[in-house]
Amino acid sequence: MQNKRGSMIISRTPFRISFVGGGTDFPDYFLRYGGKVISSTIDKYIYVSVNSKFDGKIHLRYSHIEEVNSLDEIKHDIIREALRISGISSGVEIVITSDIPTKGSGLGSSSALIVGLLNALYAYKKCYVDSEFLAEMACKIEMDILQSPIGKQDQVACAFGGFNLLEFNMEGFDLSDLYMESKFSHIKELEESSLLFYTGYTRDANIILEEHKNNISLNKEFLDEIKNYVDVFKDWLCGKSCVTPDRILNNSWQLKKITTPGSSHLETEKLISEIVSIPGVGVKLCGAGGGGFMLVYCPINKQNIVREKLKHLHELHFNFSNHGSEIIYNDNICN
Repeated sequence: MQNKRGSMIISRTPFRISFVGGGTDFPDYFLRYGGKVISSTIDKYIYVSVNSKFDGKIHLRYSHIEEVNSLDEIKHDIIREALRISGISSGVEIVITSDIPTKGSGLGSSSALIVGLLNALYAYKKCYVDSEFLAEMACKIEMDILQSPIGKQDQVACAFGGFNLLEFNMEGFDLSDLYMESKFSHIKELEESSLLFYTGYTRDANIILEEHKNNISLNKEFLDEIKNYVDVFKDWLCGKSCVTPDRILNNSWQLKKITTPGSSHLETEKLISEIVSIPGVGVKLCGAGGGGFMLVYCPINKQNIVREKLKHLHELHFNFSNHGSEIIYNDNICN
């Protein structure tokens, strides 16, 4: 394996929507009972460019600018540890840009960043790695090194891409491509009926996730119910169940609020209560909740009603995407 560094690399990594099963992907739960999540990546991305710098320093550009002489001086935890684990310690510039606000989005932004960053850093070293490696190394940094109170679904989803059933157990994880197992018409209906609105509220996801993690043993029966809805949702996708996504989303959201009260607050609950009063509409806050993006499942013939009620919010138009983290520019190839 060559280890000569290239001069410019750009990675593109998708964000994801988690429809059902969130919270069962925490090791405290899945190592004992097994976890399940259904999610899809979308055509909104985080971009990481890595470029060599002649002065030997580390230059970082994200929402802040850093210029340091050593890894230990880096304030951004994820960038620092990704550089450390990939073996790059000097003479590099990293620039991070995104299609959406990344702080507290609920769309897996921290995991998309770390997966995309690792992909770019290893390509910069001419060490080309696969999706499983990216997912595992991202989990190692976030969960083991940084001790973030998170599950494993986001790293896997962002690394592999696609519309998938993710299963977690003591052996690791399994990924099933639901495009292969489900009715395409049902996935298309889900895509056309799914709307995303930015609530404008941001929160520290780690505080909410810490609350969830600490209460897993107390909330085991509710997490079991959440996991059961994964099978119900898959059955609907396969045309084997008449339990529709609006009911699944609404019931799962009520269970999430029981297991993690911090996932919601007064202002977002006002929004949700107004929308779920429309027959056939399902709502949940994405990710840890508390703010960020709100997912609305709404039949096409009622979407104008929803948009009118939420006209004060920014809507994010999107499609499902089958792409995981990719290198979209590589000087090693172009030159």
